[in-house]
Amino acid sequence: MTEMKGRFFAWALFLLLAVLAVGAAARRRPTKMSTNPVSTQYPPEPHHSLHPPMDAAQSYFTFGGSTVATKKFMRLTPSTQDRRGFVWNEYPIESDDFEVEVKLEIFSNPHFGGDGMGIWFIHPEQDPSIASEPSALQGNIFGMREDFRGLGIMIDVYDNDGRRNNPAIFVIKNDQGKFHYSHDLDFEHEMIRTVPVGHDGSTADSYRCVADIRNLQRPIKLLLKYLNQVMHVYLDTEDGQGYRFCLAVKVDGKHHSDPAKAYLRDHHLVFTAATGQVADNMDLVEVTTRYLKSTDVTPDGTDIASFGTGEGQSLFAQIFWFIITVSGVGFLGLTIYEYQEYKAMLRDHVDSVAIAQRLNTYVQPHFLAHAAVTVALLVTLNFIPFLINLPLLVVRVVLNKYGALTVSSATIARFSTRGSGILGMSPDTRFLFALVTYALAGLVYCYQLFGN
Repeated sequence: MTEMKGRFFAWALFLLLAVLAVGAAARRRPTKMSTNPVSTQYPPEPHHSLHPPMDAAQSYFTFGGSTVATKKFMRLTPSTQDRRGFVWNEYPIESDDFEVEVKLEIFSNPHFGGDGMGIWFIHPEQDPSIASEPSALQGNIFGMREDFRGLGIMIDVYDNDGRRNNPAIFVIKNDQGKFHYSHDLDFEHEMIRTVPVGHDGSTADSYRCVADIRNLQRPIKLLLKYLNQVMHVYLDTEDGQGYRFCLAVKVDGKHHSDPAKAYLRDHHLVFTAATGQVADNMDLVEVTTRYLKSTDVTPDGTDIASFGTGEGQSLFAQIFWFIITVSGVGFLGLTIYEYQEYKAMLRDHVDSVAIAQRLNTYVQPHFLAHAAVTVALLVTLNFIPFLINLPLLVVRVVLNKYGALTVSSATIARFSTRGSGILGMSPDTRFLFALVTYALAGLVYCYQLFGN
C-alpha cells in the first residue's frame, strides 16, 4: 500500500510540474496577430543597403578586423575566440526618420556561444577611414570602441549574469567620454529604459526583449525603425509568424550641429561583433534602409505580437520553482531526520529488523518523488540542477533494478559502517550521498526562486 501511494504521489508531482512547465512556455508565445511593420511604400536607399552578392556590393561600405566578405554574407566574426569585426557605412543617414531592416545569422556548433553583436549609429567624427589607426573603431563593446558617440542596438548572446535572460536585445547610448558599463551584468544598468507612451495611452517595460535567435539553421530579421526620436525594434525569427514587437525606447538627444535636425541624422550605420571565451559565427546577410516621414505610424506592443522582456519570471515559472524548492527542502529534511533516527537506533542497540523496517518505510515514495523532480528538471531544460540530481538518481535506479534499494536487516547487522551488496554502499554512504546532493540542489532551487 505504501509503495502504491508513493507511485501515485510521484506521478502526481511530475504531472503537476509538467503542466506548470508547459504553461510557463505558453505564456511566452504571442497571442496577437502579426502585422508587417516594414515601410514597403518607400524605396530602399541603395547607399545604405547591402544585398548579395556581398563581395560585389561594398561600394558604400568599409569593413575591417575579422570581417570577411563572401558572395552570400559578410562574416563579422568566425566561431573563434577573441575576434572583432566591423562594417562601416560611408554615407551618413540624411533623414530625421528612417528604418533599417537587417538579415543576419548567429550560430556555432557548441551549445554555448557569444559574445554579441551591435548595430550602431555613430557620429561622423569616428569614421575609421580618417583615423590614424585602422583599428580605431574597434573596442570591447561587442567590437565597438568604449568612447563611441551615438546609439547602439545590442544583441547580447551570452548569459554572463546567469539570469537566463539571453539572447537579449536592448539599446545603449553615449555622447561623450568613455562609456562605463558592466559586461558581467549584461549591461543591466546601462541600457535605455525610457519607454514611449503606447497608442492606447499605456506604458510597458518594452526596453528589452529576449528571444531564441541562435542556431536556428536559418537567418533572422531585425527591423530598426527610428521615428520621432523613438527607436522601435521588431524581430522576425522566420518561423512563419512574421515580425513581432521587441522594444521601443525614447532616444533623447540633440543633433551634434543643427538643433533643427533629429539626433541620429548625419550619423553612420555600423555593424560590429565580437567573440570572447565563447564564440559564434556572426553573419550579416542583407541590409535594407528606407527613409521615412515623421507622420508615419508604426505598431507598438499593443498592436502586434510581442517577445517577452526576460524581466523576472512568469507566474507559472514561479509556481514551478516554488514546488521544486519545497520538494527539495522536503527531501533534505526527510533525509536528515531518517539519518538521525538511524544513528540513534544504532546507539540504542535496537534490533536490526526494526531498524530496516523503519528505514524502508519511505524508500520507494522518496525514490519515485526524487525521480519525478529530476525528470521535470530535464524536460524544462534546467540542466544544472538536473546534473546535480542525476548521479543520485542513477545510483538509486541501479540499486532498485537489483532489488537493493531497500536496506536489509543483515546489511545493518553486519555492514552498518562499510559497504555491502551492489555498488558497495553502506547505509551511512547512502545517507551522506543524498545529503550532499540535496544540499547543493537546494542552493540552486533557492537561487532560481528568489534570485530571478
